[in-house]
Amino acid sequence: MSRVCATRALKNALRLQGVAPHIIPSVEPPQGFASVVEHEILARLHSMAEAELEPFPELLDVVRAERAAAAAGSPDALAANPTFAAGPLFSGTIHFVQIKFNLDPPTGSVLVEDGDLKTAIQYAKLAIGPISAYAGQYGPNSLAVADDFLRFEVNLPTGSYNDATLIGWVNAIASANGLSGSDCLIIMNPVQITDTDAPRDTIGGYHNKANLPYCLINMFGTGVTVQDKEFAYAEVLSHEIAEMTVDPDANQTNPEVCDPCAGNCNNSWVDVFGGANNAYLQTSRDNALPPDFSFYVAGIVQPASSGLCPPPDSACVYAPPASPGS
Repeated sequence: MSRVCATRALKNALRLQGVAPHIIPSVEPPQGFASVVEHEILARLHSMAEAELEPFPELLDVVRAERAAAAAGSPDALAANPTFAAGPLFSGTIHFVQIKFNLDPPTGSVLVEDGDLKTAIQYAKLAIGPISAYAGQYGPNSLAVADDFLRFEVNLPTGSYNDATLIGWVNAIASANGLSGSDCLIIMNPVQITDTDAPRDTIGGYHNKANLPYCLINMFGTGVTVQDKEFAYAEVLSHEIAEMTVDPDANQTNPEVCDPCAGNCNNSWVDVFGGANNAYLQTSRDNALPPDFSFYVAGIVQPASSGLCPPPDSACVYAPPASPGS
């Protein structure tokens, strides 16, 4: 089941926070950015017609100014919608994190169990091969996955947090473990815990950058498998790893390469792999997996169609490109 990625909405919210603090305050509300401007508007703000924004005159004024800035060549303007990677892609190591959330008694503590994290790591080690190959259409990159997960503990009486809080945790985890910008953290969010910038009813996850890149992945089940026929985590995880790989700085300079094919444009393609060498088998709608396979990854759009929503099916349905010189 394909779920929406919240990254573009988050990028737009952060841009508004910088250029329009009268709309979004400099300190993110605990309830998330969507408590100020609804998520559906934040997700499309860069592409909305001015007529759609007439009921929101303050937003309309900002969008007009941002479009003028984009036309003048500002690479970070909210109106920018890049179709190629102007900045470098990610090359480095992905680290999974187990956060233990200490809630108010008598609830106790909540975390993603060791077994599920180890399964996610096993899955990611398979998935990074095709993800890197697909992302290679946008530029050089390399991906590795650490063998074990990191541990971190927080007190969270309310059971919810926002992205600003998560950034603080990410930086603390990075500092405690000697990580740098060539590392990426994967935060697997337990089913009982809410990131208010990614409410689980509609959103699978997002990626962003603190002192280093990170991905927030909502879990939609427990006792998961590498195949993940239940779509409890793998589609979201592969989506965010792929988009982080192409867009590690999480700004307006590089495209969101899974949104057109997997989730945000009413598309739900997954690339399926299996057989003795985990070769590419087919690209399927996520509700039409073949009977025998090893794993799948979220569809990644070909560069020529990265600005289209939705793109033609042919831009989503294809085997991983061969590496240059192979």
